[in-house]
Amino acid sequence: MQPGHFDTTITSRGRDRKSDRMASVVLQLAVTFLLGSAVFLLAYSYSVRPAPGKVQWKPKARAAGPTDPASLLKLLPAAAGEPASPPDPPRAFFQSIEQDLAPWNMTGITSNHVESAYCSSRSGAFRLQIIGGQMYIVGEQESFQTRGHSVKMMLLQLQNTFGDQLPDVDIGAFSTGDLPGGSEPRSGCPEAGPIFCFSKRPEDVQAVRWPDFGFYDWPEAHAIPWEFFTVAIEKAARALPWQSRTSQLFHRAAAIGETRVALRDTPQEVSENPLWNVKIIDWAGDKSSFVSVLDHCKYRYLLHTAGNTYSGRMKYLPFCGSAIVMPHSPWEEFWYGMLEHGKNVYRTPAVNNRQETHIALTAAEALVQDDALAQTIAQGAHDLAVNVLTTRNIELFMLALLKRYAELMDFKVALHPDAITIEESLMGQNFRLPEQRTCPADCRM
Repeated sequence: MQPGHFDTTITSRGRDRKSDRMASVVLQLAVTFLLGSAVFLLAYSYSVRPAPGKVQWKPKARAAGPTDPASLLKLLPAAAGEPASPPDPPRAFFQSIEQDLAPWNMTGITSNHVESAYCSSRSGAFRLQIIGGQMYIVGEQESFQTRGHSVKMMLLQLQNTFGDQLPDVDIGAFSTGDLPGGSEPRSGCPEAGPIFCFSKRPEDVQAVRWPDFGFYDWPEAHAIPWEFFTVAIEKAARALPWQSRTSQLFHRAAAIGETRVALRDTPQEVSENPLWNVKIIDWAGDKSSFVSVLDHCKYRYLLHTAGNTYSGRMKYLPFCGSAIVMPHSPWEEFWYGMLEHGKNVYRTPAVNNRQETHIALTAAEALVQDDALAQTIAQGAHDLAVNVLTTRNIELFMLALLKRYAELMDFKVALHPDAITIEESLMGQNFRLPEQRTCPADCRM
């Protein structure tokens, strides 16, 4: 061993120990800093969340903002592959907003209206509050299948798109069922308030139409999220030119609703005509008869019928570029004002019994015999779908509806004691039975 070699080793180890100690100190400081930051952020997040009953309100002018389509469109970010300034959606796309909110034009929407809707709403409903751009779900009841989850995901996307540009609102009931979901007003809350729902009849004065869950996704029908679905079905439709499609009127549906039951109970009128490929089936017992939306595009003519109230299938069909035959139904979705007989849809009389089935099928046969008219309707339906039923326009409709609702409110929004953030609601089951809601005793359902 050379002189000094041992000393050099000792000195090197000493430096290593010193470096280790310094690294340990730095690591401890870093961990302390990160933990402190996390505690601060957690405390801050709770401090900015308004306490139940605390008023959080911005000036009405700021909350309402522009409500005309052209101004609202400027708030939307351009989607991938879309032009920076897409064309304005037609005004007819928004006409249901004024129609549905008209009952409250004179009185305004009061806190009593909201409490009445919340405390008397049926299963599958929840109350929605928006305060400072944050959405809250209040007193949610369990919905059918995944409807509630899909509606909340659609709302979460709206929150992420617009943030504090959303107006402060308090909507007493968001119904996820087939029916609007209201009960008769109680003595303790006699004023019937707005109930947001997917479809309505003319007599459903409480109902305010909102895009249904399928505009996010519909797993039970094997429908993927809307923005991906529109791309997939457009691709499928382009691969099937008109002349290559089967010249039949195609339809598959569950045996619910008067129209479908009438079709099921008149098999001779349907099955003996080679132009019809219509089957009303029991999905639970005959899953092999399921036909995907994409496969609907293989047919030139598509029949659409209502279910218990409406049918979520209708919004998918126009993308096929097929001629849609639609028997009359009193139930209408928010965008049905865009449908025009002979332009983008072929309407027939209602189908509720054997005689009406024969009349409707005879009318549909006239379309099948007029190929030029059928192609005109098919092209009109396709244009409506790809130009109007876009993700951007659906978001624009929802924003316009919320802003108009906010303009009619005559009270300030206070966080309800039953409220949780929409994020909390989506990450856990927080259902409440009607009797568990915080309501006046004589206003409960």
